[in-house]
Amino acid sequence: MKFSLMLLSLFVSVVSLAQKKDCDIDYVIENDSTRFTKTNDYLFVERSYKPALESVYIALVKSEETAYVQLQFLQKDALFIPTTCVDAKSLITFQLLDGTIVNLRHAQDDYCNSLSFDPEQQANIRILSTYFQIEKDDIAKLKKSPVSVMRLRFSTAVFTYEVVEKLASKSVDKTYFPTRYFIENIACVE
Repeated sequence: MKFSLMLLSLFVSVVSLAQKKDCDIDYVIENDSTRFTKTNDYLFVERSYKPALESVYIALVKSEETAYVQLQFLQKDALFIPTTCVDAKSLITFQLLDGTIVNLRHAQDDYCNSLSFDPEQQANIRILSTYFQIEKDDIAKLKKSPVSVMRLRFSTAVFTYEVVEKLASKSVDKTYFPTRYFIENIACVE
């Protein structure tokens, strides 16, 4: 009887491990007091209109017991690009297909992006990279329904994007499926 229970227990463990999603991990930093895990950057939104380009990349991060979305907001244009800043009131708002609204609060100090110039493409570039905290209740919501709209509320501007089911990127020549990103990847930071 003990052997049967042990065999059943082993089988259940193997099946549950086999069902866990393989996470696309960029890196893990681990030492005596900390564990920090980050998934690869994922193109969530891309707006391309000559000569401008706006891209939003996200990654999931887990530091200790807290989950975050790392946001990289890239703007590229031949014309001047205004500064984009984040502060304590900044939010990412996801509207899910089932009507649920999920707000993620900015988790770092106030910050503004800086302007750089690409002489090869004769374009101005601004990149804002920052973190937004995912509350435990929000993890459950993001697992249940695809994303339909994303709103970035910065201290200096608001950007609203319809999130498409299939995104064939022109800038990185790759296809992404952003509406299902959280459903398929949130387990990586649970």
